[in-house]
Amino acid sequence: MKRSILFLLFLLPFITHAQYVSIGEVGRENSTGSGIDLILSNSGKNALSDSKSIKIENFIIPAMFVSYGIVSLGNNKLKSIDSSIRNDVEENWPHFKSGLDNYSQFLPTASVFLLGACGVKGSHSLKEEAIVGITSLAISTSIVLSLKKMTHVRRPDNSSYDSFPSQHTAMAFASAEFLRMEYSEVSPWIAIGGYVVATGTGVFRILNNKHWLSDVVAGAGIGMASTDLCYLLFDKLENRKVEKGVSFLIYPIAGEHVYGGGIAMSF
Repeated sequence: MKRSILFLLFLLPFITHAQYVSIGEVGRENSTGSGIDLILSNSGKNALSDSKSIKIENFIIPAMFVSYGIVSLGNNKLKSIDSSIRNDVEENWPHFKSGLDNYSQFLPTASVFLLGACGVKGSHSLKEEAIVGITSLAISTSIVLSLKKMTHVRRPDNSSYDSFPSQHTAMAFASAEFLRMEYSEVSPWIAIGGYVVATGTGVFRILNNKHWLSDVVAGAGIGMASTDLCYLLFDKLENRKVEKGVSFLIYPIAGEHVYGGGIAMSF
């Protein structure tokens, strides 16, 4: 087996586990309520306000991943790594084809709600989990689709010019970070399992000859950062001294040429 393939298979689990270790854990106190928007109350105790704050330092590793991907777009040495791995895939697994990555990208997120349904409480209420989970995936998707249109990178199999970054990988790592934030205090193996699934999703995208290594690395960074951004945003909004009854809703914006998001507040 080629050295570059070994590099890919063994490095990704280690760097994702490093991300798991480096980020501070969040608390597991739950709040009650229903609906899609989060009601902020000075008198009510909210799990988001009681959880450990997301620090800016948590974005260092995702930023490194994204930077690697962006730099690779114009760096011949990094492009040669992409090409070397692609050649190894074609040499060692010329007929590899699997649709597992189409489903594994959502498995960590599904696990959050499955565990909750089984009575295993996470760090936040079901309502808060739904808000953070949906918003993080929306942010990740918006960023990925925008970059695909901007960069116009050819896929390894020459099927299209929307290779960078990998949306499957971004979704998988956003989901894995979501699972980690909710259940790492219940068991660290749950969090590690989520990152193993996310890493496997990225590897399968390469083995399916759909993405370059740089696409996968950048996608992983975008996914993790999107989820951490959601928790940071909710933490900041909760810590503000707002009036009782103020509510907010974060929503995605997607169109033919525009991708983004917005925040609606009601008083």
